[in-house]
Amino acid sequence: MDVYGGQPQIVEVSATAVKKRSRNTDFYSFQTVYAGIPIFRITLNEYEAYKNHHLKLKLSTRQSHFGTYILSIDEIQITTQNLTNK
Repeated sequence: MDVYGGQPQIVEVSATAVKKRSRNTDFYSFQTVYAGIPIFRITLNEYEAYKNHHLKLKLSTRQSHFGTYILSIDEIQITTQNLTNK
C-alpha cells in the first residue's frame, strides 16, 4: 500500500519568489498556498530570475487523509512581465 494515498495528480498553483530572513541568514523560496515546504526553496540565481513576476507552478501531488504531499515541481511559468515595470 502506498503511504501517501491515492493516485498522483497534477495541480497548478500561483506563486511568487520571495526573500526571507532566518537567524541572520537570507533564504529564497516560492511563496504558494503550501507555505513552508522545503521543496519550494530556490537559489539566489533563481530568485533573481523570478522576483517581481507572478508565476504558475505545475506540481505533482498526492492526497492523503493527512493532507497534500508535494512530489515534485514539474513546470514553472512566468505569467506576467516584471511587476515593477507595468
